Amino acid sequence: MDIRKIKSFQQIEEFIEVYYRLLPSLPLNIRKSIATYLPPLAALVGIYHIIVALLPPPYSILESYTFFSINSIMLRGVLIVLGLALITSYKNLAQLSLKGWYNLYYIAFFHFFLSLIFFNLTYFISPLIVWYVLFQAKRFYR
Repeated sequence: MDIRKIKSFQQIEEFIEVYYRLLPSLPLNIRKSIATYLPPLAALVGIYHIIVALLPPPYSILESYTFFSINSIMLRGVLIVLGLALITSYKNLAQLSLKGWYNLYYIAFFHFFLSLIFFNLTYFISPLIVWYVLFQAKRFYR
């Protein structure tokens, strides 16, 4: 698929999935375990996002000399929204609904672009790992 011909989110998903299929697959029992433990893990990560966003400046990992204060405030707001989105995805993920899978997929997509905006290597690598895990477990969601 040519990246210049992508016009919808579904085509983006197909484009990404093509490359993730080239990576080695996990054994079936591990993929089933991922689908089982993904709901509480997503909720815990959501809680972590909210805690990080609400910590006061001396304890916050978001405060740095490289960030302008408006960037820090904006990042805090984004983390709260993403945390709430992760927590609210719990029900759909627990029911193995494809809607919950897509919530995590789009949250990782947003994290990927956020990493490009803030030039953060950790935020750049983590969505790539999340997509790998999601595409490994996708067959269990309906």
